[in-house]
Parts: sequence; structure tokens; C-alpha cells
Amino acid sequence: MRHALPLLLVTLLLSPSLAQEKAKTQAPAALREKVSIETDVEYAKAGDVSLKLDIYKPKAASAAPRPCIVWIHGGGWQGGNKSSGQGLLVPRVAGGNYVGVSVGYRLTDVAAYPAQIHDCKAAIRYVRANAAKLGIDQNKIGVWGSSAGGHLVF
Repeated sequence: MRHALPLLLVTLLLSPSLAQEKAKTQAPAALREKVSIETDVEYAKAGDVSLKLDIYKPKAASAAPRPCIVWIHGGGWQGGNKSSGQGLLVPRVAGGNYVGVSVGYRLTDVAAYPAQIHDCKAAIRYVRANAAKLGIDQNKIGVWGSSAGGHLVF
């Protein structure tokens, strides 16, 4: 419980900038040129449903693995999709310091709660298992989300 206050403060401080960036679903072309984007990577299957994520990696080489920012989209559990992560992740990844991952998960019309949590956990397991291949430091993975995605982060 003592860790909740700092987290709440960070969330409140970031909320205005998140709200401004929410409308940007696609990053500017100049930034996209600095980032390698791999979409629709299957990270797991839930029955016959393919669960996918998008990976954003800096084109610039790095001698060391990079921290990873994982984005989980909002949408009231009923809408939204992983493509909303591009406008948020590409500007951060373009600087060369991070790898970004945007997670798609089953919405409530496809699977009842808590399936969404299981999907997001599976995505993190995928990122950790493939960290070396993705150039990610598996000990430095941060998870970020808005609305329903913010619930799934916890």
C-alpha cells in the first residue's frame, strides 16, 4: 500500500500529457523513419484466437539491451486496439533508448473477464522469453496503459 501513493502521483502528473497524446494514433513520418515497426506478431493463442502485439525498435544499433515500454490500450474493455500505441511509442522509441510493444488483447465480446489479464500476462511472458532477440533488457520492462489498459497494468 505504501507504493500506491508514488504511483498515484506519477499517474496524475502524466495524465495531462497522456490526454493530449491520446488523439495521436499514428506517429509523424519523420519519427517513423527512425523506428522499425513489426505489426501483428503472434504472442499466444487462446483457443483459436490469435493474440497479437506490435513491436517498435530503434533502427540505430545498440551494444546493450534496451529497456522496454509496453503499452496496453484502453477502450472500456469493449473497444480500442493495439494500433493506438504507435502514436505514443514511436516518439519514445525514435530516440534510441527504448523498445516499445503495444499489446492486443481479447475484448469482452470475445472473452469474459479475467481473460484480458491473462492475455496481457502472456504478452509480457512473450517479451521476456524473446528479450535477447528483440534487444530488450528483460529486467527493465515497464507497463503503461490508459482506461481499461490502466486497469490491466495493475
